[in-house]
Amino acid sequence: MFSIRLVLRVLLLLAFGLSLRAHAEEPSAAGLWQGTIEMPDVSLAVRLDLAGGSGHPWSGSIDIPAQMLRGAQLESLTVEDGELAFFLADLPGQPVCEGTVSPDGESIEGYFSQGAHSFPLRLQRVEGGIAPDEVPLRGLPGSGLTGHWFGALRAGPQELRLAIHVERDEEGQLAGFLDVLDQGVKDVRIPQLRDTGDGLRFAIGAIQLAFDGTLAADGSELRGTWKMGQQLLPLVLKRVAEAPRLVRPQEPCGPFPYDVRDVRFTNVEDGVVLAGTLTLPPGKGPHPAAVLLSGSGPQDRDETVQGHRPFLVLADHLTRQGIAVLRFDNRGVAQSEGNFGTATHEDFAADALAAFEYLRRHEAIDPERVGLVAHSEGGAHAPLVALEAPEVAYIVSLAGVGVPIEQVLQQQQEDLRRLSGVAHLTADGERTLSRRMFQLLREEGATPAVRARVRSLMQEALAAYSEEQREALRLSEGMIEQQLQMLFSPWFVKLLAYDPRPVLEQVRCPVLAINGTKDVQVSAEMNLAGFQSALNAGGNPDVTIVELPGLNHLFQRAITGGIEEYARIDETFNPQALQLVSDWISKRTGL
Repeated sequence: MFSIRLVLRVLLLLAFGLSLRAHAEEPSAAGLWQGTIEMPDVSLAVRLDLAGGSGHPWSGSIDIPAQMLRGAQLESLTVEDGELAFFLADLPGQPVCEGTVSPDGESIEGYFSQGAHSFPLRLQRVEGGIAPDEVPLRGLPGSGLTGHWFGALRAGPQELRLAIHVERDEEGQLAGFLDVLDQGVKDVRIPQLRDTGDGLRFAIGAIQLAFDGTLAADGSELRGTWKMGQQLLPLVLKRVAEAPRLVRPQEPCGPFPYDVRDVRFTNVEDGVVLAGTLTLPPGKGPHPAAVLLSGSGPQDRDETVQGHRPFLVLADHLTRQGIAVLRFDNRGVAQSEGNFGTATHEDFAADALAAFEYLRRHEAIDPERVGLVAHSEGGAHAPLVALEAPEVAYIVSLAGVGVPIEQVLQQQQEDLRRLSGVAHLTADGERTLSRRMFQLLREEGATPAVRARVRSLMQEALAAYSEEQREALRLSEGMIEQQLQMLFSPWFVKLLAYDPRPVLEQVRCPVLAINGTKDVQVSAEMNLAGFQSALNAGGNPDVTIVELPGLNHLFQRAITGGIEEYARIDETFNPQALQLVSDWISKRTGL
């Protein structure tokens, strides 16, 4: 996917919080609440857990999933005569919330204020609890360590939901299994799991994971530290009756009405052997065909992301429509050879060319009807292949880049700020941070001196936060080093300088460019306009541009389009988008 994790996003994504100040003695305010903060152009989902009243002191916590804020404790919480207030003092802008409980005790209406800005807040009482695939605000009381545990881990700009099942084996020893819902990881055995007397500790050495947690007095949660490599992250696991499982109704299951073959082919220029899957429609052929090209990041042949396998769904659909499909693992990923870490977009384009040439030589494929279907950054690779191989029959760009990469990234950051509800907090200096870093890289290159200057810029941004804020937002020098490693990688440095427009002007084959209106990674408006303008300027006679309402970067029907939604949407690839692609290819290939 085209998800560039810049320090600016890390610094801003959670730069927003809430809290309370009021009194006690209002039993109708106790319980679970769910609703929204209504900001310009976005509604932020909010969940509130309040306890107290009838002579007991008030306490509470809040979740704001879009900002990956989980279980944040409310400061100075008061509830009196139906009026409540709260705040979280450690977060930027000193956010404060004030609201009124309705006479029937079923709703709360008020305002969330941060700095000079104030936004409407609306909450409804939740009697049955939140959705089963969301981490509950409260765990179930219980005893011992056996059972199901569920929590959410904030890892950079992504949230990972973890489910752990603990049981005792025949010898009475603890045993456990781990699911990472947002990565589609299931039933990983936990080999070193033990009762520490006051909690649970385990390690999975093969993947450098460990957890050390303390059991709450009522047994409802394990609160501790999750270790990934050298990174330490706080994690709270809630006891649940049953851990959720991902639902992916579109994923095809065999037996299939077509031929499925594991294949290998070689990028002769680099000597890299690539592994993939070729699906062939029934019948003798020769068949029209498509090569699927994935987006940025180490992608396997199914383009697996947050528990979804969009290329598996897409390949199945196209093959059932009579179109052969080759999808393959990126170099250095899964079964493909090579080094992913040193590769650039030009190397990936060379691998795509090797896949295209392999298909054209295949006995079951019509060499005159082989095209490219490319997602996100893959949309930059496909035109490069077409320039090298004029025989490319067509290109389908799925949320591809149609303007200079730097423009894509700048718009991406603005959209992410907006969706996470921090756009109103962003200072001019913070807005220009990435522009300055990009300018240094572009104009002076990835030299040690430039790296030192970029590090200094990041440290200045970090210094703008208090020690308490940095601790609350989990910002650190370690994050700066991670961002520097990405920014100065061969892939990013070369991609940052890439402008697809001169290449698109030379593309002569038919092109379909589609994108969703809720894509916050590759803006539909900006990039589809770039495709249209460049292809028209080059005189391409067959160009189709389609903006699809309500779809996100993965072509799912979405609410906001935010990255945190991807794993929580059951749909993997919108059926109307699938049909649009297959109908267009069928028409161009004479099916």
